[in-house]
Amino acid sequence: MTNAETILKLNEALSTLIKAYEELQGDNTSLKNRINELEDEVLELESTKEDLEKNVDELKDHTQKDKSNISTMLGKIESILNKKSASTPSVTSSNTVTPEASKVEEKKENIVEEKQVEEKGKVLFSSTDSSGRYTIQLVNSVDIEIRSKDSTRYVPMIGEIEEGSDLNTFTISISEDYLDYLSSMTIRILDVTNKERKIETAAYFLGTLDVNNTYNIKLTVLGDTVNGHIKSSERMPDFMINAMSNNGPVIINQEEHNKSVLINEGKSPSNWLWVYNSLVHFKYNR
Repeated sequence: MTNAETILKLNEALSTLIKAYEELQGDNTSLKNRINELEDEVLELESTKEDLEKNVDELKDHTQKDKSNISTMLGKIESILNKKSASTPSVTSSNTVTPEASKVEEKKENIVEEKQVEEKGKVLFSSTDSSGRYTIQLVNSVDIEIRSKDSTRYVPMIGEIEEGSDLNTFTISISEDYLDYLSSMTIRILDVTNKERKIETAAYFLGTLDVNNTYNIKLTVLGDTVNGHIKSSERMPDFMINAMSNNGPVIINQEEHNKSVLINEGKSPSNWLWVYNSLVHFKYNR
């Protein structure tokens, strides 16, 4: 090998070493940069750890304070309960009934016994017209709860029933117990000449009735329908109102009353004596 060839080989080797050195220097710089980044991340993690430790310490402190407050409140509640327990008479037996409690139960039973229910669909009053063809009934469409009592006042009604050219009269009385339920009642008409015929109209056309008044009403039958309206009303004389409101109040026997209160020929509907007698002379046992 000549000197020139040797020198060329040495120059190539030197170039390779220089290039390798430069590459190592570059890798070293990258490693230093990565080390610096990792060191920064470590610092951040240490800072986060310190914050978490501080939060944990604060949470422990708050938990301890809450436990202390709860213990204090429970102590106060227990003290109050002990005071109430000491001031309340002890009960020797859960089955013991005091005389006062017995009276209350007895009173409740009496109250229940004083009430009764007129069931839905019951005929509350029935009357036959002067011709004997029509039966006029007062029927409730809902259950009615009323209190039993020794006497009951009635609102007397003198009525006319008209169908075609036929005009007949009838009377009907409505108990004061039913006055609040008129909107839930119907007036039913039965025809003796046709037992399958049954005509009804809502009783709300009567409006608000006064037990101290007497009423004249009219029922007009049109085929299978009937229209009702109040023709007039008039306050009873004071002597009648007083007689029915005294300690021996007017009491009516329903069956006898139905027979007796019909307006017979020659008796005027405006005859107060007839109305008074029809209310006074009969007893009604519920």
